Amino acid sequence: MARVVALPLATLMVAAWLVSWDLALPAHADESGRMVMVLDSSGSMKEQANGGETKIAAAKKALGDVVDSLPEDQSVGLRVYGAEVFSADDPGACEDSQLVVPVETGNRDQLRQAISSYRPYGETPIGYALQEAGKDLGNEGKRNIVLVSDGEPTCAPDPCVVARGLAKDGIDLRIDVVGLDVDGKAKSVLQCVARAGGGVYYDASSSEELSSSLTKLATRAARPFTGIGQPVTGTPTTDGAPEIGAGDWLDEIGEQQEDVRTYEVTRETPGSTLHVSASVRNSSSYGEEIRIELTTEDGATCGEAVDFTQLSAGQLISAGTSADDIDLAGGVVEDDPCATADSVFATVTDKTLRDDNEPKQLEVRVYEEPPVEDAASLPEPSEDGTWAAPPRGKATKVVGGSSFEDAPVLEPGVYRDTIVPGEVLTYQVEAGWGQQVSALAKFAPMSGKLADAVGKVDVLSRVTLFSPTRRVAAAPNTVDGPPMQAFLDTNGHEVGATTSPITYRNRGMSNQFGGANIDGSYTVTVYLEEDPDGDDYLVPFTLSVGASGTVAGEPTYAEEPEPVESPTPSSSGTASGPTSSGGSTSSSSGDDGGIDPAALALGGAGVAALAAAGVVVARSRRSATE
Repeated sequence: MARVVALPLATLMVAAWLVSWDLALPAHADESGRMVMVLDSSGSMKEQANGGETKIAAAKKALGDVVDSLPEDQSVGLRVYGAEVFSADDPGACEDSQLVVPVETGNRDQLRQAISSYRPYGETPIGYALQEAGKDLGNEGKRNIVLVSDGEPTCAPDPCVVARGLAKDGIDLRIDVVGLDVDGKAKSVLQCVARAGGGVYYDASSSEELSSSLTKLATRAARPFTGIGQPVTGTPTTDGAPEIGAGDWLDEIGEQQEDVRTYEVTRETPGSTLHVSASVRNSSSYGEEIRIELTTEDGATCGEAVDFTQLSAGQLISAGTSADDIDLAGGVVEDDPCATADSVFATVTDKTLRDDNEPKQLEVRVYEEPPVEDAASLPEPSEDGTWAAPPRGKATKVVGGSSFEDAPVLEPGVYRDTIVPGEVLTYQVEAGWGQQVSALAKFAPMSGKLADAVGKVDVLSRVTLFSPTRRVAAAPNTVDGPPMQAFLDTNGHEVGATTSPITYRNRGMSNQFGGANIDGSYTVTVYLEEDPDGDDYLVPFTLSVGASGTVAGEPTYAEEPEPVESPTPSSSGTASGPTSSGGSTSSSSGDDGGIDPAALALGGAGVAALAAAGVVVARSRRSATE
């Protein structure tokens, strides 16, 4: 029997710094990230910005705010360019970049002194400065370059080419860019640097916007932001496939239009569930999918899933499934080879609509869940998609992550953040057996420049939920809940997602609710589509998250299970102490169940029904009743 499930998919704060990372699964770094800020000191920084102050004054004020927010044990440095050689005609102009404060901890006084003496002077050798910044950070650990510039480069090498090379050479290196009052060609170049460096581009026209953007980027530098795991190289077929076990694994995929990686996933305990997922940050604006299939040695399919997007690049897409002994109806299949075999093969396929692709990081997560002693007596699969409204209350500031690995852990409550077009933000919320996870993003009415920018184009926003094993867990909302995605509306709008109650036997269902099948940290993503005109602007929103319902239905395991992951620690209460009115109070929804406008706009066979991005899960499995 085959089963097919279709699931749809900075004012920023001085947020808490996360200075450690501790996951139960192996091969995760326990250090905070190293960051170097690369600042424009060219003569054009003397000019006035749109905010009414000079660019240099805006930069100094913003940098001061960032330094004040830095913990003493955070490694950060400061590099400038265009600070010593006045003209491109003078010798050394295209190598005019200095590391004025080395990348170290406990250097806040040096940073403040360097900022106070920061003066606009020369040319704009961005490419060379980026090359040197890569050297400043070394070759190991999580590394972040934050480039601030107000103009296009005046020297070779091409900074976009340099950024691409740095990102390729350093698997844990990322380049974010803040453009200070730029447009035209200069903006295009800086956007290219951010894309090539695997980062985000922010526009800023005042010290407030610059401070917000820099603080958000600096906060993320203190947390993991890229794929983390033990290096592995999958094979095109099962022949010679590398063995991998429980943990996180890191590969590359996507160099070809259809690229395949295969692994042999080993099982330690007969009867256990092998949860396996494959995750990428999609790089194609023309459509991309990630598919995973689990098969036994004789070719029987244990699980299959696909996650895809037809929107712009930058989304997190993750296909997750499992090899277990639960059938389509939630019953237990005796001696199922998917649960008893020593290993299964995981075949991951990345497919795009274009052939001009570059490799991207592929994260493979394997979690082995011990066998349970009472599976048949556990709650039956749940198809309850009733909207479980998250708490209401006063919003607490938070800085969202940009990957599964750097998502801050949130207590149930209300938070505020900002997002730019083309960005995905990640958050985590803990949930127990029997509970429902819900997330609601509210975008307030807009005015001024933001309303003018948003009012000209259709930009899609969406909320998605992933289980601790990174399987999509968002069920389509019923008539009592908001849509999962909608276009930005200058009058304000809401998008949200909820899971079914988390039940062990959900994993065998043949519908959209199968992802909510394990307790632990659920990931919430908020995504904003790229602006069709290429514009960048900060869009504020509030995010309400909740885990409602009574904890119940916990399985009795044959042995104590390891947690899927240990939550990211939060600091200073910024990610864990919101003012709220409790876990299950009502919250207004933005849609009473009408047709999702995004689905109408996307067109194409099957696209409207899947609302532009979705998951298909298929398993060939005998039902216990057959």
